[in-house]
Amino acid sequence: MTKEKKHHTTIAKKHGSVLVIGGGISGIQSSLDLADAGFKVYIVDRGLSIGGTMTQLDKTFPTNDCAMCILAPKLVYTGRHQNINIITNAEVTDVAGEVGNFHVTLKKYPRFVDLTKCNGCGDCVLHCPVSMRSEFDEGLTTHKAIYQPFPQAIPNIYAITKNEGASPCRIACPAGLNAHGFIALAAQEKFAEAFELIQQTIPIPGSLGRICYHPCETDCNRKDIDEPISICRIRRFIADYIYQHPELLIEYNKIKAEKNQIKETAESNRGNSQKVAIIGAGPTGLTAAYDLSKKGYKPVIFEAEKYSGGMLHYGVPDYRLPKEYLHKEIDPLCEKAHIEIKNNQKLGRDFSIADLKKQGFKAILLAIGAHKTRAAGIECCTGTDTCILEGVEYLKQLNRNMIAPEYFKAKTILVIGGGNVAMDSARTARRLGGNVTILYRRSLKEMPAHKEEIQQAKDEGVEFQFLTAPTKLHKREKDTCLQCVKMELGEPDASGRRRPVTVPNSEYDLPCDYVIFAIGQELDIKLMEESNVIVSKSGFLQVDPLTLQTSQDGVFAGGDAVTGPASAVEAIGAGHTAAESIDRFLNNEDLRIGRDKQDQKKAPIPEETIRIPQNREQSTIIPLEERLKTFIEVDKGLTKEQVIREAQRCLNCAGCCDCQQCVLYCGPGAIDHQMKETIETIDVGAVIVSPGFAEYNPPKADSYGYQVYPNVLTSIEFERMLSASGPYKGHIKRISDGAPLKKIAWLQCIGSRDESCDRKYCSSVCCMYATKEAVIAKEHEPGVETHIYYMDMRSFGKDFDKYFSRAQEEYGVVYRRCRIPKIEQDRKTKQLTIRYVDEKGLLQNETYDMVVLSVGLQPCASLGHLSKALEVNLNEYGFIQTEPFTPVSTSREGIYASGTVTEPKDIPESVIQASAAAAEAAKSIADARGTEVVEKTYPLERDIKAEHPRIGVFVCHCGINIAGVVDVKKVVETSKTLPYVIYSDDTLFTCSQDSQEKIKEK
Repeated sequence: MTKEKKHHTTIAKKHGSVLVIGGGISGIQSSLDLADAGFKVYIVDRGLSIGGTMTQLDKTFPTNDCAMCILAPKLVYTGRHQNINIITNAEVTDVAGEVGNFHVTLKKYPRFVDLTKCNGCGDCVLHCPVSMRSEFDEGLTTHKAIYQPFPQAIPNIYAITKNEGASPCRIACPAGLNAHGFIALAAQEKFAEAFELIQQTIPIPGSLGRICYHPCETDCNRKDIDEPISICRIRRFIADYIYQHPELLIEYNKIKAEKNQIKETAESNRGNSQKVAIIGAGPTGLTAAYDLSKKGYKPVIFEAEKYSGGMLHYGVPDYRLPKEYLHKEIDPLCEKAHIEIKNNQKLGRDFSIADLKKQGFKAILLAIGAHKTRAAGIECCTGTDTCILEGVEYLKQLNRNMIAPEYFKAKTILVIGGGNVAMDSARTARRLGGNVTILYRRSLKEMPAHKEEIQQAKDEGVEFQFLTAPTKLHKREKDTCLQCVKMELGEPDASGRRRPVTVPNSEYDLPCDYVIFAIGQELDIKLMEESNVIVSKSGFLQVDPLTLQTSQDGVFAGGDAVTGPASAVEAIGAGHTAAESIDRFLNNEDLRIGRDKQDQKKAPIPEETIRIPQNREQSTIIPLEERLKTFIEVDKGLTKEQVIREAQRCLNCAGCCDCQQCVLYCGPGAIDHQMKETIETIDVGAVIVSPGFAEYNPPKADSYGYQVYPNVLTSIEFERMLSASGPYKGHIKRISDGAPLKKIAWLQCIGSRDESCDRKYCSSVCCMYATKEAVIAKEHEPGVETHIYYMDMRSFGKDFDKYFSRAQEEYGVVYRRCRIPKIEQDRKTKQLTIRYVDEKGLLQNETYDMVVLSVGLQPCASLGHLSKALEVNLNEYGFIQTEPFTPVSTSREGIYASGTVTEPKDIPESVIQASAAAAEAAKSIADARGTEVVEKTYPLERDIKAEHPRIGVFVCHCGINIAGVVDVKKVVETSKTLPYVIYSDDTLFTCSQDSQEKIKEK
């Protein structure tokens, strides 16, 4: 083989491209050097934008130049460069191959916004209800769940924060209601939006807001701080408010129509007007009908009773759920969804399943409930039959107005059972004049009724006898007596509750007038046998637990008829499941695929949460003396002000609440909540590693009181306070009360030169950045005193000594050589006291408005994994290992390092090293130079000699850097009067990419 052929073979194997890991100032400099030299560059950064820590800085030392003014032009140039491909929100997981031919595997995390569609307009942010801690502003302020890291971000694209795991409240709901979403909307007074979100899952939200047992609250993370969010009452208020203010919903639907969100879709045409029969108008039947209607089916509900609602109408007393309210929800819902309900139509009496099939119904749902009271199972002697009432039937008769108002006046009523039917039976009997005692065979701890119901029953004068079971109802002389036995708790049974065991020889009699048995409900098995539907051993309908299909093809079942007596929200969940199965069945699709329930990880309390207890809002309960005289609603709910306060207690555990408001208001349709993590590969010739550093994070509540004393900040937090683009627009003030700062201290070597935190090395930059911050603080707040407590002053860079001297002599910065062990805070004033020993050995103390901890630099958190992927060595401190005479070469040929990934260093040194790394990378693949680049194209030239000059004026606010001293608006107006100026405008940051694009357009 000739030398020429070998040369061509080598070129064929080498790639003329370089991977730069990290998009800070070092990575940007390397990328620009290489791209301008004729190499294709891929920048991969774990963040949402390139720029690194320098984007957070106010000024740079020793020149005090604006950090963003230096960096922003480089950001824009990098973003526009035709030979630089920026890959953000991604990380390198593997690098295989050798110099000239590396095969790199990337993991790209979802940002839930399409990079190719988002135009950076920010409309989504205006409508997002969730606020989260701003990492860019170091927690001094918040940003929305959909956000842009900073105005000059490259790429100029938004992203959505979704924390790991789902909100516990959402996971706990049997119906899958997005509680987090409507709570977040309610906190922003977006009640129409919240109502729409709720009704997607709960067709009758106000009714469920009154009687739901709210497992969402049981799992709410807020309970670990104080009390759970009052989710159920917030939901109730939202429904009530919208029914009182229907114009809000009308207006919101107009907006949706304008945004083209209300339109026919393939989903709404799936039903093709096919008829579906639903037997039962309870929560399961209504929910299934509502879902099927939205998909284009024609559901018809056959209801055995005169009124719809099932047990919500006939089993729940008015003091919990007024009938008028229930039907105020059901009737408009059915009208809106075109749901036909045929009342007084009972299965087995008026029609059969076979009849429905003959009438052309393509599928049938059995949502008939379980209304038959379980047999008492005790001996009833002659003459006692009239004393026995069945719990469910008793409540039905009451709700049919078949029981007189004082039916139980001065009567002794015994209620057997411990569930909600027992509580309802007891509380209604009290309102009918009875003296009521509930007998339960276990203890209060095992009682299945809701705690609120138990407490309200007690408040209303219902007596409780626990560990008591009835055995016989008999006559004793003229009295009717219920013979009972005492029980004790044994081992747990199948339900997990301890099994009640009879205490020998413990029989005793309780005189009574009536006994109400509320010990469970059963299904009418005979009716099902006549309908040829198989019943399980437990006495309820046998179905496929995943699809709810019965033994008959095309016949499905859900709710209490399948599970036995359960809650309304569980019945609604069954309605959704059944509707999905019926839809698949009628479209000849697999009923099971993709429906296996996966365990969802619960999102924990966010780390940044300030765990200060806040009182849970309490609803108004009508006075006790009024309750027993009437069946009017006991719980009056929360006021609007209470709802807003209560909703604002939400911790936003999952980050984004999935309310879909961003989807509605995104004009380009860039939002994609289903975006997934992807794996991609690229081939490059060389790699430069420059992921930057991490700031040392002081331990919480240590001797410095960090994150406990509000006025103790780290240096990077103070940097954001100083910045014109920061949360306070450059105004420095106390965090505790917003008062101006008069005296500030800096404590040096926090997380540096300290064996106690395993940081033995010097971080190199802390002395100078503390000096810079002290100087800039004086410029921002004239007259403020600035003191720096240090061990050794290390000012070894170009002109650093001069800067140190200027700080002392011109600005009056005070330096004290000592190590501070502790900060103390005055509880009332929040002033901070430092005690120190001066150079003469005397004990001194000073009080400050704020103390800044000058934290050191440490390896970034991902460097351990990254070094394994790159197969490069780390040094004893965890930085990438290089040699003194080859400071940019790693232990693996073809992989180079620059910036603070090798050791702490300042910006100028990082930039110098970045160019050195770029030069070494270019040298290693010099033969492949120009092989992968895209040539820059220029617009065609035209002759403008005969044209007048056309001048555009764009005045930058630069946050407050310029706007704080220049009347920007006046400059804009004045410039419009100047010769040849055809356009004049102002921008917040002219250096940002969107402003540059605006200049380009104009």
